[in-house]
Amino acid sequence: MTAELAEQLRIPASGVVITSVRSGSGAEKAGLQPGMLISRVGDIDVENVDDLERAAEAVGDADRVLVLVRFTNGESVVPRFVLIELNHDKG
Repeated sequence: MTAELAEQLRIPASGVVITSVRSGSGAEKAGLQPGMLISRVGDIDVENVDDLERAAEAVGDADRVLVLVRFTNGESVVPRFVLIELNHDKG
């Protein structure tokens, strides 16, 4: 993420911005929305897309994962831990 985008979204410059959320997914059910910033997945800090991919691989076949997201409420950055139920496509 660029410093300019971080300033515009009023969020920290490290992490991965959610650009879309698949309808019916565990992420949607957990309340994740575009514009939120993923900072941690499980026990892995996420500063960029490579970290996010590594974290996704580490989750493996787990049924759920704890994710730290940050978002702005218009005045300040709010951290929130969310538990995401994973629905692995077996087909």
